[in-house]
Amino acid sequence: MNSISNIAKSEQEAEAENETLKQFRDITNKDAHAKVHEKLSTLKRGINKVESPADYLQLDGRELTASLLQNIFRGTFEFLNNEEINILYIDGGNGDVIDWFYTKEKIVSRKKVYMHLIEPNQKSVSCDEKIKNTLLYLGKCYTGKVQDYYRPSQKPPTKLRETFDFINFTHAIHNLTDYSDKGADPYADIIDFVKYFYGLLRTGSAMFIAYYDASSEFSYINIEYYKDRLHDLVTVENANKAIDAREKLLYEGEILQVLNREESATKAKLESHKISSSYYAKTLADLAVIGLGSDLLKPNNERFDSNKLDYLLTNIRDSATKEVGKGERRKYGLSRAERGREALWKVECPLVICVIRKEVA
Repeated sequence: MNSISNIAKSEQEAEAENETLKQFRDITNKDAHAKVHEKLSTLKRGINKVESPADYLQLDGRELTASLLQNIFRGTFEFLNNEEINILYIDGGNGDVIDWFYTKEKIVSRKKVYMHLIEPNQKSVSCDEKIKNTLLYLGKCYTGKVQDYYRPSQKPPTKLRETFDFINFTHAIHNLTDYSDKGADPYADIIDFVKYFYGLLRTGSAMFIAYYDASSEFSYINIEYYKDRLHDLVTVENANKAIDAREKLLYEGEILQVLNREESATKAKLESHKISSSYYAKTLADLAVIGLGSDLLKPNNERFDSNKLDYLLTNIRDSATKEVGKGERRKYGLSRAERGREALWKVECPLVICVIRKEVA
């Protein structure tokens, strides 16, 4: 029996599993969502204050995203001569990206940079407070679903402004589609979103889109649960359509056919990257909690289905305890690795980055 199997069957792992299952009993989806976010916000040993994306323990995707965002941001503004810069940050959450990236950019100190926000969750957002404590200027805010901004059911909301120099949309693409809706169309959701906001870009500007690959083994456990345990074929079908839509439209670039369909003075160009990234956790139970944070966990007041957590735990534990040959890969890419001076569990979850530029035709 190898060392990974021994660790997985240890008393520490059993205690962590029992305690975690207790914490997720008789709570709402909103509470579960908050617990997942809390787990993802765990800091590395010895770090008390976040000063960079690498300070977090649970995933390396933050620093990978920030690094690429930094390069794209600099490359975009290198050719803009205007003294005023307007950035749109969609679904910015708690504003960490502002903390560790935008406030440190030299361009912020040289130009008057306005940060405008579209944020659906008013209670969780703290972007505006972060902006007030930086060299950035707080622009206008729209506190509602991003779909309601460009596809309002009643009268249109007040526009934040007519054009933007940069649009940032990271790790929120799953919010575009309601997977429980029989009439959902993930392809149309992505097309409508990109078309609208591409139309708000100034020539020479860019839109930055980042998301974790929901087709990866680790992310896909949630879809398997809806199929194997709940027999909810509507949700499963929509989730698979969304995965397919992201892959074809964004990663493979089919969205360009939509954006460049009509003759125009501008031309859309896209670059995409699929980057190896991982989640890390002290225990298998922690990994299962992180795994809950998929496209399918909505922060509403409905009762959380604790059977889902048990399902994730069972699958992850099975991967850890299964005998494998030397050099063979465990399911989910599960392994032991060091991060932040700690020996941790690690699973693979690729990160996808897409950059859509509006250039002169």
